[in-house]
Amino acid sequence: MLAIVASTAVITAQDQPEQTAAPEITVIEDDDLNHVSFQFTAEEGAEIFFSINGEYMGSVPLDGGGYVYTLELFDYDDETVTVEAYAQCSGKTPSEWVSYDYNVPERTCDPIIEWYIDYDYECAVVIIRHEEYAEVYYDILDTMDGCVLYQGVFGDPEYSFLIYTNGIYLIRAYAESPGLRRSRMIQLYVTVDESMFTPPPFDKDGIIYERSGHSSFVEVAGMTSEYSSTYSGDLIIPETVEYDGKVYTVDAIRADAFAGYTSLKSISLPNTITRIEFEAFCETGLESIFIPASVDYIASTAFSGCNDLLSIRVDENNPTYDSRDNCNAIIETATNTLVCGFLSTDIPLTVTALGDHSFGGYTSGLHLTDIVIPDNILSIGDAAFLNCELLEDVRIGSSVTTIGHNAFRKTALKHVVLPASVEALGYYVFYYNRHLVDITCKSITPPTASDLLSTGDDYSNYETVKLYVPNESIEAYRAHEEWGRFTHIVPFIGAGPGDVDGDGNIAIKDVTGLIDTLLSGGELPAYCDVDGDGTVTIKDVTALIDMLLGGN
Repeated sequence: MLAIVASTAVITAQDQPEQTAAPEITVIEDDDLNHVSFQFTAEEGAEIFFSINGEYMGSVPLDGGGYVYTLELFDYDDETVTVEAYAQCSGKTPSEWVSYDYNVPERTCDPIIEWYIDYDYECAVVIIRHEEYAEVYYDILDTMDGCVLYQGVFGDPEYSFLIYTNGIYLIRAYAESPGLRRSRMIQLYVTVDESMFTPPPFDKDGIIYERSGHSSFVEVAGMTSEYSSTYSGDLIIPETVEYDGKVYTVDAIRADAFAGYTSLKSISLPNTITRIEFEAFCETGLESIFIPASVDYIASTAFSGCNDLLSIRVDENNPTYDSRDNCNAIIETATNTLVCGFLSTDIPLTVTALGDHSFGGYTSGLHLTDIVIPDNILSIGDAAFLNCELLEDVRIGSSVTTIGHNAFRKTALKHVVLPASVEALGYYVFYYNRHLVDITCKSITPPTASDLLSTGDDYSNYETVKLYVPNESIEAYRAHEEWGRFTHIVPFIGAGPGDVDGDGNIAIKDVTGLIDTLLSGGELPAYCDVDGDGTVTIKDVTALIDMLLGGN
């Protein structure tokens, strides 16, 4: 028989595991007070478990009986740091918790970072300042390419930097003072755009002025809404204007400055004005204007849509422009180019070109219904009659060789006769001409051209507009890349003497045209010699009337 014997062991207090001895915490301060080290010591073989301000930091086996933990105080804001720890050796129970309260040294005041735009020097100014004695450490980073723009340390109350180029910059700074720990790191992002260097406009006596950088000149930018609704009479622009303790010279009328001011009837410009910009007086109610001798630039659209402007004079001492022969137009003297034309304009016989936008404009052209371009004109500029939506009749002189892009775009023309002298036409010359019926081109050799008409819309197009050309040139026009797009190309047969406007027909408007030609004193083409006597006189008018009455 197997006997089973059971025994019971009695554990006494002497058999319980021994408790690990409590650790010690001592403090080692850094000389610059920006760091503090806590040294933990315990019995050999112990492992330390610790926390800082209630946050468990982990455990560390002691090597040689001690462990040092360094705390960075750079961005530490608490006034007191509480360190708690206990130790445990293998085979022993944990020690009791011990704690240590460390009073954090006072912090140096934070530096202040500010910035502003200096309009005089056209740059951004960054200022770093400090309210007490301290050394300030800083750097400025260009975040676009990661490079350091500025870096260093200063001890003055403030320091400044200049930034001239576009970019996004990070400015950082902290301060240190004797006996105090380091301040916090202060950061500021600054976005610099050169457009910010333009100072804001100001108004004086109802007129708005624009400044540019450190310049002592200003440009007229318009009127305040309050002033524009109440002023009357002549608007006087001064030579100089004072603002914020500085005297500025008024030297330009800015683009769109008075555009749409229909109440503006007259304006006096000072002899300091040098430029009149794009659409400066577009669609205003101006009735007269005098251009001073100082003006050396006038944008071609400066007066577009000014249908009430009937009196235009340029100072006779102006070296760049003139208004010769009381023509009521602005002529570029050196090139004999008509720059700005109006409803009252008489094109002088000494002018050789109609400039770009001379009668037309981007937003609106003049309310011309008809115009005679005399034989002294050699070229018609880009958009010369753009948006002249009432223009029904045009006589193009016999010397014109080139017609620019968009020259007659969006007009009311029905019949167009291009003289034999025409060699080149730009693109979109007759674009959006909904009333156009036919074009007569008298050139034997097809002129260079592209995209003359509208396509695929409700306006004139290549399928509906007839093209009349010399009989011997029909095949050349049909083979041409641009002219060949016309569906209807038919021979042009001139009506001979008496066909003053060259449209292939003799009608009452040829009588009017002949009288106008005689009165203008211009060169008279051979087809004005109706009676065939070799000269063109009032007798040819009588002969033309007889021809019409007789049905010839």
